[in-house]
Amino acid sequence: MTKKELSQAIKNHDHHWQFSDDHRVWSGGRAHRDMILEELEKMFNKKSERLIFWNEHAPKGSGYAKSYIQELIDNGN
Repeated sequence: MTKKELSQAIKNHDHHWQFSDDHRVWSGGRAHRDMILEELEKMFNKKSERLIFWNEHAPKGSGYAKSYIQELIDNGN
């Protein structure tokens, strides 16, 4: 998967899947999230780099806290 494809996958991801009462929606969202995370791990060595990429492409309110990312960077990850 290319960075462009991964970016699109993050943008198109159902970022609210975990709130669904429909088990099919919940299972599909979880599987899609897991696939995205696996691709991020292949592309980026450091967790902070993965989370920065996620935040750049996820909708507002669906990203990771900047303070958490900074903490990872400060700790070498």
